Amino acid sequence: MGSSMTPENTERLAFEKARASALRKFGTYVRSENVLSTTETSRGIEEISRARISVLAAGEAQLVGGSKTVHREMKGEAVVYHVEARFEIEPNGFEETLRAYLETEGDAPMNRTVRDAARTQQRLQEIDPESAGDGEVESLLSQAESAYEQVSGAVESLNGAAARSKIGRERRRRKNALLRYMHAVKEQGHPRDVVSMRLSRSDIQDHGSEVELTYQARLNPSSGEAGRLTSTCRQTRPTWAPDDSKDNGIIGRPATDGWLQQIFEDSYLDFEVQKPILLYMLDSGGDVLLVVAKTSKGMMSSPDLRVQYGHCSEDNLVQTRLWDREWEVRIPTRYLGQIGSVALAVSREDYRELAGKNGFKAIDRGVYAQGAGNAVALSRFTYSRTRFEAFVGKYMRRVRSAGSAP
Repeated sequence: MGSSMTPENTERLAFEKARASALRKFGTYVRSENVLSTTETSRGIEEISRARISVLAAGEAQLVGGSKTVHREMKGEAVVYHVEARFEIEPNGFEETLRAYLETEGDAPMNRTVRDAARTQQRLQEIDPESAGDGEVESLLSQAESAYEQVSGAVESLNGAAARSKIGRERRRRKNALLRYMHAVKEQGHPRDVVSMRLSRSDIQDHGSEVELTYQARLNPSSGEAGRLTSTCRQTRPTWAPDDSKDNGIIGRPATDGWLQQIFEDSYLDFEVQKPILLYMLDSGGDVLLVVAKTSKGMMSSPDLRVQYGHCSEDNLVQTRLWDREWEVRIPTRYLGQIGSVALAVSREDYRELAGKNGFKAIDRGVYAQGAGNAVALSRFTYSRTRFEAFVGKYMRRVRSAGSAP
C-alpha cells in the first residue's frame, strides 16, 4: 500500500492484478492451442495477440465463488496486500467470442474497445503503488472496470441475438446468391446458347450407291450468352462459394464444401450437362432425314459437349471433344438430293438410343440412322429447353430445401 493510497483501492488493485495475471495465463494457453489461437474468418487465417485474448476473456471469465482470499502482511512500516482468486472460462463460449471478434472490421468500436482495454490492463500490471498516487490508481481501476464492462457488453452483443441475426442474414445471402446464379443458368445457360456451332461442307466424293460427304465443324463458347453467364458467376461466386481458391482467391472453407456436396452430391459443384453432339440432315421441310454420328478408327461414339456451370471462365465453362474437326460420313446416294440443310445439335441421347426410341433404323454399323415412315421433327429428340429447365430446377429445389449455408 503506497503512502497516498487507501486500503480499499490497495485491495482493488491487488485483485485486478490477480485477474489480469489469470487472464494473461489464459492468453498464453490459447496461443499455444492451435484450435483457439488460429481461426478462420472471411479474411482468411488470422491470429490474435495474447493481450487481446486476455481482454476478450475478461468478458467470459467468472470468479469462482469462495475462491477469493485477501491477506494483509506488515513489512516494517508498509502494509502488503496479497489476493488470490480463481476464474473460470467456458472454452466453447470463448471460442465463439474469438471468432465473432475476428469477423468485425478493423476500425469497429469493438476493436477500439479491446485495444484500449489491453493498454489499461498492461498499465495495471506495471504500476508501482508505492510511487503511484491514489488518484492515478483510482482512475486506472475505474478505466479497467469500465473497459471490461464494455468488452463484456460487446461480446454479449456479438454472441447474442445480434450475432445470430447477422449469421442468419449471411447464410440466407449465401443461399440466395447461389439461387440467383442458378436462375441465370436456367435463363441463359442452355448448351445450345452458350456454344456456337458452325458447319460447312468442304468435299463430296461419289462411290456409286453411296456418297461420302466431308463437313468442317467448329464449336466455340458464344461471346454473348456464355459471357453473360460467366459474368454472373464471377459476381455471385465469392458469396456462395468462398471455398474456391482459383477464381476469387479466397481461402478454403471445408464447411461450405460440405454444404455444396449436400446439394450437388458427388463433388464441390457437380452441376454439368454432358451430352453427345450429332449431325442432323434435314429435308426441305425441316424434318430429320438422317441422324449422323461422327466416327473414327477405334471410336464408334459421337463427340460430346460438356458444360460445367460451376466454373467462372468461358474456357472452363465449355469443354468438348470436338473443336476443329472434319466429319466424314457416307450416306446412300439417293438421299443426297433430299438434304435441305444440315445442323449440329446437342442430343439428350446417343444416336443409337435415339434411333431405337424414335423408330429409326441404324445403317452401316451405326454410322447414321434413317427415319422409318414419317420423319421425326428435330425438336423431338434434341436436348430441349424444357428438359434443361427441369434439370436446373431440380438443383434449385435442393438449394432451397438444404440446411442453412455455413
